[in-house]
Amino acid sequence: SGGGGGGGGGRPKSSSSAYPSHILPSDEQLEREAEELERIVAASGGKMVDDGLTIADFQRMDHKEILAIADKEGLEEFHQLPKQDLIFKILKARA
Repeated sequence: SGGGGGGGGGRPKSSSSAYPSHILPSDEQLEREAEELERIVAASGGKMVDDGLTIADFQRMDHKEILAIADKEGLEEFHQLPKQDLIFKILKARA
């Protein structure tokens, strides 16, 4: 009479991410980039950049949209950059 419990199924939980650790920036690198972005925003007098896009707007964009902006602005060697690095490169170029 009693039914079986059944297992949880699915993939086992692990602390590793979908990206290899050599691709992900370290906590120190992220902190440095965040500080640099804060300096860029402060230097620009607010969160707006040339075309009216905010940092939050960039973060909500698809990676392909950001690539198009980088290309339009004449940036070089950006096609392999992760999204956050690409946003950083665009904002730094505009500062």
